[in-house]
Amino acid sequence: MIRTDLKAAGIAPEAFDFHCLRHSYVSAIVQCGGSVKDSMELARHHDADLTFGRYAHTRLSDLSQVVNRLPALWDDSSHTLPTNGVSTGLNGTTLETMEPCPERSQVDPSRHRNQFSPPIR
Repeated sequence: MIRTDLKAAGIAPEAFDFHCLRHSYVSAIVQCGGSVKDSMELARHHDADLTFGRYAHTRLSDLSQVVNRLPALWDDSSHTLPTNGVSTGLNGTTLETMEPCPERSQVDPSRHRNQFSPPIR
């Protein structure tokens, strides 16, 4: 059907990329503010992962506009950062008091030795 329409419009069907059009179409739906359900339905998908993981793309300028719409973190000066120039690290810890995280394993879950970790003794 698309090839017939392209020929009628004087466009060489070989120069047309149908999947490129789908990517552009779904990305435009999302950029215009289409909800997850709207985007999936207009793309004729039954899986949001397919719609958003494969077909919806964003541009750096789009991301910039989203960040610019974020509210200010502090609207007054009552929430100021420390001025003594010393960073206290996470939750007030310093490099001297920080201990290794017990969740960090020397071996990955599939039982293969991590090539970046020292051998376990």
